[in-house]
Amino acid sequence: MKGQHDYTRTEEKIVETQKNRRGYNFVAIFHLVLFHSLSIYFLLFKLTAPQWQTYLWNAFYFFFSGFGVSAGVHRLWAHKTYKAKTPLKILLAICFAASGQETIRYWVRDHRIHHKFSETEADPYDVRRGFFYAHFGWLATKKSPLILEKGRSIDISDLKNCPIVSFHDKHYQVLRLILCFALPTTVPVYFWGEDWWIAFLFNALRFVLVLNAVFSLNSFGHSMGSRPYDTNLKAVENYPVAIATFGEGYHNYHHAFPFDYRTSDMDYYFNPTMRVINMFAKIGLAYDLKVASPEMIKRRAQRSGDGTHRKISGILIQRPKQFSLDSHASLIDLFVCKNISCTRCSRRHLPSSSAGSCRVTIAAGESTATHKLIVHPHLRVGMPPNKEDIDLYDDRMESFVDDMPPKKISPLFSMDESEVDYNQPIKWFNVFALSSVHILSIGGFIIGITQVKLMTIFFFFVYGLICAFGVTSGVHRLWTHRSYSANVPLRVILMLCYACAGQNKIYTWVRDHRVHHKFSETPADPHNSKRGFFFSHIGWLMKKKHPLCIQQGRKIDLSDIKNDEIVQFFDDNFIMMKTMFCFVIPTYIARNYIGEPLWIAFLANLFRYMIVLNGTWAVNSFAHTFGHHSYDKNIAPTESNLACNLSFGEGWHNYHHTFPYDYRQSEFGIHKYNMPTMFIDFFAWLGWASNRKAVPVEVAQRQAKKRGDGTRFEQENKAGISN
Repeated sequence: MKGQHDYTRTEEKIVETQKNRRGYNFVAIFHLVLFHSLSIYFLLFKLTAPQWQTYLWNAFYFFFSGFGVSAGVHRLWAHKTYKAKTPLKILLAICFAASGQETIRYWVRDHRIHHKFSETEADPYDVRRGFFYAHFGWLATKKSPLILEKGRSIDISDLKNCPIVSFHDKHYQVLRLILCFALPTTVPVYFWGEDWWIAFLFNALRFVLVLNAVFSLNSFGHSMGSRPYDTNLKAVENYPVAIATFGEGYHNYHHAFPFDYRTSDMDYYFNPTMRVINMFAKIGLAYDLKVASPEMIKRRAQRSGDGTHRKISGILIQRPKQFSLDSHASLIDLFVCKNISCTRCSRRHLPSSSAGSCRVTIAAGESTATHKLIVHPHLRVGMPPNKEDIDLYDDRMESFVDDMPPKKISPLFSMDESEVDYNQPIKWFNVFALSSVHILSIGGFIIGITQVKLMTIFFFFVYGLICAFGVTSGVHRLWTHRSYSANVPLRVILMLCYACAGQNKIYTWVRDHRVHHKFSETPADPHNSKRGFFFSHIGWLMKKKHPLCIQQGRKIDLSDIKNDEIVQFFDDNFIMMKTMFCFVIPTYIARNYIGEPLWIAFLANLFRYMIVLNGTWAVNSFAHTFGHHSYDKNIAPTESNLACNLSFGEGWHNYHHTFPYDYRQSEFGIHKYNMPTMFIDFFAWLGWASNRKAVPVEVAQRQAKKRGDGTRFEQENKAGISN
């Protein structure tokens, strides 16, 4: 019937009718062209002109105004996902005014229309009209009569009753002029003497970046990505957009559960807006935070998702095409029962029933095949023994070594590597980020090596050593393997040192490393050296994890990490800690206290960052490929002098995988190059480190004689140790 409209989501071509015909908005076109032109001019001709304080100021103001959009007008006012007290509402209104967008009522009304009529002719930024239209073409055209009609039906009474929103909307033009343009331009000029023209251009760039970050949700967030929660929605999960918008890019989840204040059920994803809201909730300014229940999320993902949800258990759900018994018949033998005998299990201290096991079910059609993994407690090489094991350790270890059958401790399951599908998707953002770091670091080294000051080289060497202690003595030997205990001050120091290294969250690092030890050189190993030297060194960061790795990672016990308040503080503030301690502080020190030019200080710090990263990765690649097998020739890890030099003492890897709970990581302790051991011993002397676990010399000797390749005794002579 004429005049009626079908609001179903369809891919059909949109036909111009009287209901959706619209004209051009020339005022908006003028402003968009003007500010984008000024930004491009600044990037091409004036990018190196500002003072370093101006860079920091505009970066801060970018975050400040961005949070006004994400935490304020979007999650608070548009979706009412949480409630805020008056001081927080005022702060968010100021932040939103700094972003230079529309009035709060205008923004909220359009966004509620977008959710209610998404991908229909009533959608203000309907992506079916094209990528450009969804990005900012919708601003360049007037709203159609249909959108205006549906907009009048949207309930925004909650905003009309809010005095803060009413004040913002009434004084919108003045607030926008002051907070978006006048204030951010005046501050650099007044406080550190920046040129007016440069300050204005830089602020114009900041304004344009904020706009395009928000626009990317309408374009990239509705066209490029996965749909783990609902394939019937155009909205997608797009990680680069999430980074640009402080956590708003998990858009398929957001459209499936728009009332959830997190906009994602993956709490460990990049989501600073959620963490800011959590912070205000802790101090009582935010409350009534709404979340979707795990059961609801799981049902939605299983019913209508595309199978890419990372928390849904079961390999078939995650990668249905890669793990079917029809296409991989030999996978029926993927998990092989291994009954490993040990005389200790027959004694009263440790009954046989304590041997661990885990089950994995692989589905194919209507049938399932379940196989059991038998993991002997003393072969769980990723974790130290429990208290009972420690009590028995010294007097029974020799018989344990003698009585173990000559079988490989790792891998824990036998499989034909040719039958394993390693074709996981590439993580393009990581590829870009890692490539950029290496290109800039190497290029900066070549260009700036003759210009950098000797004091700068010394400073970044010391800073690199601090980073190394955070990785080796901190996240590796303390938090992953619990090879010694540390009091609160030492744990805080190690946390700060690790922040300087600029790596993953402590929780992620520990989980991946425990999985690596427990399933070393298997598909469940995050950096499986059987997949090649490049993969084990850096390639594992460039591809998504193998489904088995994800599955086994969920089973790793991380209760000690979850209960560590220092670790939780670091992980909750991960982005801020990494940015400040890995990039801002060392660059600032080199610039202000040593007197380096800003670009030299930045590139020198980036080179230090690259060296620290590759030093850590060398343990996964070099120390699993080149070297001796002094203690166990049946496992891949080696004793690698090169990896040891690059990682300040972590390269004695054959010993470490044989005795992972030894805090020294080497039988010869400080007699070989092992600075983390010296670090731990020093703090033990101060009384800050305690309960250091070490393997007796005679036990290491017997292990080397029984399983080693004979090179252990050569190393003993070189270290100058006598029995």
